[in-house]
Amino acid sequence: FVDSPISNVHFYRNRLVLLSQENVIMSKAGDLFNFFPTSAIGVSADDPIDLSVSTNYSSVLKDAIVINSGMVLFSKYQQFRLDTSNDILSPATAKISEISRYEFDTASRPVALGTNIGFMGLSTTHSTFYELTNVFDQGPVDVIERSKIVSKSISHNLDLVAESKEANVVFFGKFNDNNIWGYRYFKEGSQNSVQSAWFRWTLPGTLVQHF
Repeated sequence: FVDSPISNVHFYRNRLVLLSQENVIMSKAGDLFNFFPTSAIGVSADDPIDLSVSTNYSSVLKDAIVINSGMVLFSKYQQFRLDTSNDILSPATAKISEISRYEFDTASRPVALGTNIGFMGLSTTHSTFYELTNVFDQGPVDVIERSKIVSKSISHNLDLVAESKEANVVFFGKFNDNNIWGYRYFKEGSQNSVQSAWFRWTLPGTLVQHF
């Protein structure tokens, strides 16, 4: 696979998921390292799954995050949802649909914000942090730029992300920098954030990694 390297690996519904170019390749159910169908004549429900997200834009998949209703896939310019119209995920029922078109910083990774999803965007002047809402519903999602209120002061190229769903906080930093930005949010049930705040910590040294 010299021309089609694997860009990321995930686990979903007892299947090993490989992202490569615009393709989502899922192993045989319960057999994580088996990517070959049982028979060339018929298709069974536990056979491997191979889907494409080809659109009019560059859709090379870089990362994904698992939610209750499926898996959200991230390319540099688009977001997709992989789910099934049936209780059983199989080659016949698996489908991929586009849910939004926002630039994604491929050096970072998406994070879970309770029932929603957060991800870093691309900007030439400052870092941007978006929140995907209504991810569990069919159709397009709502996207809110949570970093807009600190857009004039937040650092550029923040790509090291660490989150805690229990503490309702997300930290952002970049390698060899001494500033860490934090986003604290408060939710009630499945609602969007009813209150949130940004803060900045200055470290006595420079950041290498955080989790």
